[in-house]
Amino acid sequence: MKALSLDICLLTEAKLTGGIHTKLLSGYSVVATDAASKSQGGVALCWHESKASEVEETITFGQNLIAFQLVMGEDRFYVVGVYLPPSDLKTLDDVRSAWANCAKNCKPIVLGDLNINLESPRDERDETIAEEMDFCALSDMIRNFRQRRKRFSSGRWTWRMRRQGRYVSSQPDYILAREGDRGRFRKVVVRSPRHHDSDHRAVVASIYAGDVKKLTRYRRRRSRFPIRLQRHATRTDMETTFEELQTSVEAPPPRTKAENAWISDATWKLVDERAKLRKVGGLSGLELRQHNRAVKKGLNEDRAQRAKDVGEVIEMNLQKGDLKEAWRKLKGWYSAVEEKAPKPCQLSMKK
Repeated sequence: MKALSLDICLLTEAKLTGGIHTKLLSGYSVVATDAASKSQGGVALCWHESKASEVEETITFGQNLIAFQLVMGEDRFYVVGVYLPPSDLKTLDDVRSAWANCAKNCKPIVLGDLNINLESPRDERDETIAEEMDFCALSDMIRNFRQRRKRFSSGRWTWRMRRQGRYVSSQPDYILAREGDRGRFRKVVVRSPRHHDSDHRAVVASIYAGDVKKLTRYRRRRSRFPIRLQRHATRTDMETTFEELQTSVEAPPPRTKAENAWISDATWKLVDERAKLRKVGGLSGLELRQHNRAVKKGLNEDRAQRAKDVGEVIEMNLQKGDLKEAWRKLKGWYSAVEEKAPKPCQLSMKK
């Protein structure tokens, strides 16, 4: 991803099973299908947060297809990432199901490894897949852009293998879109990242992101959900009871909350002393820095004590044979990197 400067990437033949794979690394999130086996199939979607794009509504269809919505500016794309295994047409049914799920306001894009050459189908299977792409009115975006003419890397081929002393190449990997959306593509090229030993090359597309301010306003509108009821709107008995319960509950003081329980009384005393001197204006620049260092030192000591206490509790649970409780205590230390589902679109939130 970093070698090719990609924001969003679909990896075909990921061969990931049982949901055992990296969920978040180096700022990139990963969602993958459960492959049929560890030796073939499966796709994975990788992306990171960007100012120019937003990934939403990720859905998996079967073992070799992931569909998601991509918001860029004021436009919304419906992207279908698929891997079609050789001599297999069952995944084509998943493509039809995903295609039927495309909303009217979305611009469709199909990308992935189709394991055929759309320009020259060889057998009945290839003809069926090519006809399906023609039925969806999709065309190959690579054909609209000139490719490099360097030795060993020229041409539009995306797969190559050496057989009987010579290279055999083909183009099974595609980025397909409708001709009316061709103007959004700034560049579609075939690239091979350095220090990579795959027999496939990556198909990389640069898409015009549109007005970034419109995407910012869209994200701001999304943050207003869930929708709150109007002050004088008609309410059901359940909603009325919930509002009464909500108003009767008093929020606990910040220091008594569970997330702050690890801070010691000595550290809180330092914080109070600094706040008191700030109010009366009795802190110079030097004294403020000294108080800040003292508070920081106290927090570091509290964190070390918290880690020690949790470690002792985990060891005690392991000695008792209570693995579930030990695992529950251990999970809290990396909760920030657990698997997170992509954000839903506004239409789903309204429903």
